[in-house]
Amino acid sequence: MTTVNSFADRLKSKSVKNSIINNIARDFNLTPILAEAYFNQIKDYFTEHVQLNLTSGQVHYLAVDDREPAGKPIHTLS
Repeated sequence: MTTVNSFADRLKSKSVKNSIINNIARDFNLTPILAEAYFNQIKDYFTEHVQLNLTSGQVHYLAVDDREPAGKPIHTLS
């Protein structure tokens, strides 16, 4: 039975969320608990302030239309 649990744990650790948490922990030398807390806080900021409904494989980015003249002020989003 330990192999099944071990296999399930390995699959769970390969999720996108856990991959990001592991990278945060490694990059900033944090414990996994702190890295997960940072991940959750960042995720909450995005869900609260960015109103996007993206599906898998979609990317969202802000850009200036190439037809806009140079020197025109860029207004920030509210």
